[in-house]
Parts: sequence; C-alpha cells; structure tokens
Amino acid sequence: MSKVVILGAGSSKDCSLPLGNEVFEYFPKHYDSPPWYGFMNKVFPQCVTGVSKYPTFEVVLSLIENWIRNGQTIGHYRPSDLENIRRSLIRSFLKIFNDICPWIDLQLVDNDGLMPEADVMHENFEWYQKFFNQLINKSRDTIFISMNYDVLLDNVLFKTERNFTYGFDIYDLANQNEGCRESGVLLLKPHGSINLVQCPKCKKVFTFKNSSLGPVSNYTCGRCDEYLNVLIIPPTFNKSVEDKSYAAIHKKIFEEISKADEILIIGYSLPDYDLNILQAFKEGTAKNQNGSKLKVEIIDKINNEKEQLKLKEKYGSIFNCTADKIICHFEGFKKYTAERLIFPVELNPPVAKC
Repeated sequence: MSKVVILGAGSSKDCSLPLGNEVFEYFPKHYDSPPWYGFMNKVFPQCVTGVSKYPTFEVVLSLIENWIRNGQTIGHYRPSDLENIRRSLIRSFLKIFNDICPWIDLQLVDNDGLMPEADVMHENFEWYQKFFNQLINKSRDTIFISMNYDVLLDNVLFKTERNFTYGFDIYDLANQNEGCRESGVLLLKPHGSINLVQCPKCKKVFTFKNSSLGPVSNYTCGRCDEYLNVLIIPPTFNKSVEDKSYAAIHKKIFEEISKADEILIIGYSLPDYDLNILQAFKEGTAKNQNGSKLKVEIIDKINNEKEQLKLKEKYGSIFNCTADKIICHFEGFKKYTAERLIFPVELNPPVAKC
C-alpha cells in the first residue's frame, strides 16, 4: 500500500508556528523598520495596522515575484526596490523560525525564566514526533508532501536517524561537490524550505548534510561566487516549471498521487492561488487506478459546518470521490493524534509565544 500525507500550515500550528494569515503578527517590530514595512504601509495599510488579515505572507511574496518578473513599478517602487523588499520580507520571515526552531528539540529543566516557552515548545514537538514516527513505522511506503517552509518533519526524520530525500539533487554546503539527502523517506516540499539555499545563477541547491535545521545564509556558490538565496517558492498562479528542482518535485507529486491507496490531508485547504499543486494533484488522480477504492482522509480544525462541507467537496472533486466517502476529523491535528498514539499526549498545554 502507498500512503501520501499532505501537510499544510495547520499541521504545524500546535507546535507554535503561525498560519499563513498570522505571519505578519509574528514579525518583529523595529524602530529601524525593514524595507518591507514602508512598502506594506503604502500598498496594504490595513494589513499593517491590523484592521485586516489580508493579504497573507504568501500572497504578498507572490505579488512581488510577479511584479519583479514583469518588470513593473508599483507606486514609486521599481523592480530593483522590490528585490530589496522581497529579501527583507524573507529575512523577517526567517526570524520567526530562528526564534522557535532551536528550542523545539530542547527541554530546559531549570531555565530561571530566561526561556519559559522552551519547555512548551518541547512538549508540543514531542507528540508531533511520536505521531510521525508511529506513522512511518506502521507503513514504510508513506511519502510526504509538505506545503510548509518549516523543518519540523525534517527534524523528526533527522533526529531519528532516518535517511530522507527531497526528491531532487541537493549538495552539502560544507562540501559543495558532495551530494546529500539522496535516498530514504520521500519528503517533497514544492514551496521550498528554510534550510535549503539556491544559487541564483546555476540553480544548484544546497543544505547542511549534518543538520536538518535552518535557516542557512551568507554562503556563496563555489562555482559562480554568487550569494545563495533561501529557497522559498511562493504559490503563484504562474509558477515557473523551468527550474529543474521544482520540475522534479512537480513530477514526483503527481507520480505518487497516481500510485496512492490512501491520501491523508493535515491542515491544508488548498487555496485557489496554489494552482500548480492542484494541477499536480489532478494529473496524479487522472492516472490513479484505485478509483472509488482510494481512501481520502482530512484532518483540520473547523467548527463551521458549511466550511467543513466546502472542504470535503473541494477534495472530493480533486480526488474523484463524493464528499460523503471522505473521512473527516475537524477537531484539530493534536486531538486526532491523541486518539491514535500509543503514548498519550497532553491536549491543552500552554501556547508558546515567540
């Protein structure tokens, strides 16, 4: 049997990481505001003042990508200005993970109040790690498609000494001619990842061979002498498939969907702008031979019955099954795992703030 697990931001929320529409709330506020702050104040003032949660971080980054690609000037912001704004957005975004990720795997017995949320982060990560270990041990044919930039699942695989691969050629930052992440559990990340960097010229992708954590920055490509960019690929409508890395991921997504007996979707609502992911899902479904026997299961935290039905109908349409055949769990990921873990977990620990 082949099981495909699709992860969205809702799968990381209980580990203290923000949803897409919460990212700007987590951004650090400085007296010397970063370049993106003035841009957002001018273009999306309601978002900056907290009146509106629109747009999400992904939408802003996607718009900027398109404006740069098309050579457009927005207000008085030229493409070169937008390049700087994009870099500053990503730097502020990575700051969130700098604050959280180093603590998820560390429990402080006596921190004297210096980092009280470290214990909470550790507790949150423990149940996450136990669930995915149990899932992989149960089925060796489980593959993962993560829409998240974070490295929570990467860290689970790394800490349990499992080999894993992102599905395309990646090289060690310390030895840039040496390949790494070449085999093992398949973890596809079509939107990129904070622990991956890419040369803007030759498009070669690198990571730390001996660590799952990021972000990695201030490195240069040994071949091109160009500074490496964090590999974050916003879900634009017209995402380029000319990049070999992305093309390889896209192909593997529809190949794995075409072979799947089971599809488990955790905290991912497939927004309309994620057109490339929808395309890969439909390509895979068109070739899937299981038909009505394909098992589709959704885990999310939705109280509204209309929204629940809307999500069921969306995935029913994508994977060619009626909404009543989809198995749904709408009380959240942590509640779902608590009912299935061999070891019990605490459902309502205090929430950490970064």
